[in-house]
Amino acid sequence: MGGRERALLEAYGEEIEGAAHGRQYDRSSCRRQRGELPRRRVRSVWQPGRVRVGVYPGSFDPLTRGHLAVADAARRRLGLDRVDLVVSRDPLGKDRTRPPDLAHRLAVLRAEAARHPGLGVRLTDRRLIADIAEGAAAVVVGADKLAQIVDPAWYGSTGERDRALARLPTVAVAPRRGVTVTGPTPPAGVVELDTSTLDAPGLAVAEVSSTAARAGAHHLMSPLARVLDEATGAWSDPGRHRSWARDPVLPATLLPPVDRIRLAVDGVELAVEVMGDDLLDDRGGAALPTLVLVHGFANDRTSWLPLVPRLAARARLVLVDLRGHGRSGRSPGRYRARDHVDDLVAVLDELVPSTAVLVGHSLAGLLVPAVARRRPRRVAHLVLVDPACFFASLAGARRATYLADFDRLESAQRRWRAQGADPAAVADEIATWPTPQGDTLGARRPRAQLVATAAARLRHDPASYAEVRDGTGLPDLDRFDRDRPLPVPATVLAADAGLDTAFPPEHEDRLRRLLPAVVVRRLAGAGHMVHHDRPGEVAAVLTGLLDPL
Repeated sequence: MGGRERALLEAYGEEIEGAAHGRQYDRSSCRRQRGELPRRRVRSVWQPGRVRVGVYPGSFDPLTRGHLAVADAARRRLGLDRVDLVVSRDPLGKDRTRPPDLAHRLAVLRAEAARHPGLGVRLTDRRLIADIAEGAAAVVVGADKLAQIVDPAWYGSTGERDRALARLPTVAVAPRRGVTVTGPTPPAGVVELDTSTLDAPGLAVAEVSSTAARAGAHHLMSPLARVLDEATGAWSDPGRHRSWARDPVLPATLLPPVDRIRLAVDGVELAVEVMGDDLLDDRGGAALPTLVLVHGFANDRTSWLPLVPRLAARARLVLVDLRGHGRSGRSPGRYRARDHVDDLVAVLDELVPSTAVLVGHSLAGLLVPAVARRRPRRVAHLVLVDPACFFASLAGARRATYLADFDRLESAQRRWRAQGADPAAVADEIATWPTPQGDTLGARRPRAQLVATAAARLRHDPASYAEVRDGTGLPDLDRFDRDRPLPVPATVLAADAGLDTAFPPEHEDRLRRLLPAVVVRRLAGAGHMVHHDRPGEVAAVLTGLLDPL
């Protein structure tokens, strides 16, 4: 793992424990018991009568300091609560093949919006400004864009142009040096923005353009656009950017804000993190496809740290701490597989607006197929990462190795608790533990990941080992979920058969009887923590599954 990724993990590792990043929700009032009807979360772009929102359409390729200044000027001049930077999936007259891609341009916008109160980001299928601005209090444009808006060449006829202008709200126009607009005035009126007061040394807002920024005036880029460009060559070095895009690890400062949610189910509070609700969509749902990531036994949501910077630009991420793990509540005696499934169904009902790809590692590879059984129309695809689907049937040396590992881990957890050990000290010990590849965890994992793992071990309730040993915590899937075959597409990303896999080759046919559409891929050299040993490959598979959604 390279230095940039180590630094990113350290930065994100701090962010997920900090209270200031993103928003927090306490859903303790959303208490639900088994058998209740699911609660659906409804999101809307507009809130008529409550929020005055202006829209600022553009490709923002790249976002510039001028764009930020104009948005702020419009918000203040027109008394808007928020200005949304709106990007079309299929913009008129733009080269969509030029790097960087839409997802990473949006990542810059979203990160800047998180730093600027009153700024939002929205994705749309609409192309005409009049369509994009429908329902908004105002539309914000540069003078060059207004010249296009009043030009009938973009509409096919003068009549079509006039009908489009009639639908526009108030137009806030930022001056552009050398641009004079001739043509009809939109009926709702035009407000000229005075951006001269926003000028600074080396920055005359009326002269700033994305074209100039791409051509070498990198100082015109917004601060976080420069972060992406310096890290990846997004606008200044297409060759370097294409190389980076083969395994795109997003710089830590460009990760979206995190919404922390406490969801109460059967008296147990589940800790869930959602990344991606900052990006709005005028279709009324989530702007990005949803990935629900569920960790394995004795881990927590930080287990997915290596994947987050690879996926956050392309997916809405829902990261769950299972009961008894991470920051979720404890329930001694209720750590059975069916308890976890009930919890995950509640998460799906409450936090997933449409369909999702469900990803489960180890223990969760047993759980997510059962969730799909309960909510088949809500699950687009299952991804099982070295799943413990038939853990109870593991035999011989493989089973003995896992049980010995559980005994060692349980003993260590109780000792650490008795000693009052902190994550840093536990990480030092974990770093010396051997790996199936023949080295140590310290040699194979970045320090930040070891500390996150140590913290997960300290938060895990050791009482849950009882259910693992009596078979109710990790039963065989075909005994736990005995119904007819499940017609949900599924992919297994299995560990190397010669290492510590929980899904040996002899289990493949057994799983196919339950999931006939499953595709099994084994990753050579990867141990049970496949997503740690091969994060780029795992992320590429998940990203490929998102494309059709």
